[in-house]
Amino acid sequence: MSEQPVRQPNRPSASTIARRKALRRKRMIKKRLILGGMIAAVILVIVLLIVLLVNIFGVTFAEETTLTVKSDGSIVMDEVEDFDKSTYDESELEKYTQDLVDEYNEHGNVGKVKFKKAKVKDGKAYLRMEYSDYNAYKLFTGNELFVGTVGEAKTAGYDFQDTFSKVSEAKKSEAVSVEDVTADDARKVILIRANEHVVSPKDIKIISDACTTIVKKDEVAIAQPDGNKDATVLTTIIYE
Repeated sequence: MSEQPVRQPNRPSASTIARRKALRRKRMIKKRLILGGMIAAVILVIVLLIVLLVNIFGVTFAEETTLTVKSDGSIVMDEVEDFDKSTYDESELEKYTQDLVDEYNEHGNVGKVKFKKAKVKDGKAYLRMEYSDYNAYKLFTGNELFVGTVGEAKTAGYDFQDTFSKVSEAKKSEAVSVEDVTADDARKVILIRANEHVVSPKDIKIISDACTTIVKKDEVAIAQPDGNKDATVLTTIIYE
């Protein structure tokens, strides 16, 4: 009998090999995308849990008395004062503050003033309050505050007779004249009479010289040189 030739297996063509490689790459990319999506979802859940826990269990207070003007015009106030527990405790502080807010809101001001949280720690009392706008803050506290434009401040009777400095990179720089400060009525301004930290919605561009120290691009500390907390000056904060 004659010998039969051994049949060689059919080898796939180059185009078939290329298709198989492309299919494997697609599967690998899909797996990577799924894995990346799962990691992103886990990170999102962790972030949401952190936010939820902060909202449930506490408020992060400023270390110094700080008034923050939000971009929508609302005011957040963190008051920090020495506290003697022998006088009254944290729960009494909360009740006293809430009673004041409830009494204020009963007279047609519902929702304009909110008591958020009080904390007593290491001989200090921390109090978080929220105000719908600067008028609510003024009426509730009796302290002077204006938030608006330079033009609106002029209409309200402010004359800007002060010495001013430009602010750049969280530092005071060259002097600015009153004429320059008041030349643009559209400039955004905060006017406050207090000894405390003030945080503006955006970076501070011009500041009153007297009793001010720039802390951050959007934050200024106001304090009397002699440390007298009862004496105050009107501070002008112009921000972008």
